[in-house]
Amino acid sequence: MSTAVCAEAVAVEMHQIRQYERLGFSHDDALTAIEQKIDWHDVERLLRRGCAPDLALAILAPLS
Repeated sequence: MSTAVCAEAVAVEMHQIRQYERLGFSHDDALTAIEQKIDWHDVERLLRRGCAPDLALAILAPLS
């Protein structure tokens, strides 16, 4: 993987972390959501509709 690709991947992840934190999630919860490939846009939609943060992540989490 090239340096430019790595830098872009880091920038994308940092942006995602900032968005989760803006929505009220802790840094650790943001990292967990990102690892589970939960899209912050989907989380934001549920929160705007009154869903509790923990429930929004549970709804969007992949089935294990």
